[in-house]
Amino acid sequence: MWPRPGLLHRFVRRSHRLQSGNDHGSIGVILEFGNLEGLFEKLGVHLQVVKSGAHKDIGSPARALTSEERRMLQASIDDAYAQFVRCRVQGPWLGA
Repeated sequence: MWPRPGLLHRFVRRSHRLQSGNDHGSIGVILEFGNLEGLFEKLGVHLQVVKSGAHKDIGSPARALTSEERRMLQASIDDAYAQFVRCRVQGPWLGA
């Protein structure tokens, strides 16, 4: 399933220890893209893209995400979060 390589960052952040043996923290999934479209325009940089599929350049810094791409990526993020929650419910805490 896309997008995985280097784009989807899953993390678990543990905050301070509240009581002996208890960890308190938050979980989340985040996906970030830089949009350098304005900078490229100022510099006169114009990228030409040849691709094998409609979404092969998703997350390109040379352009903003389309609303369809944003929906697709949000669905992927939601799925990754749900997978993490399911694993957490079914198994031991990470690092335990």
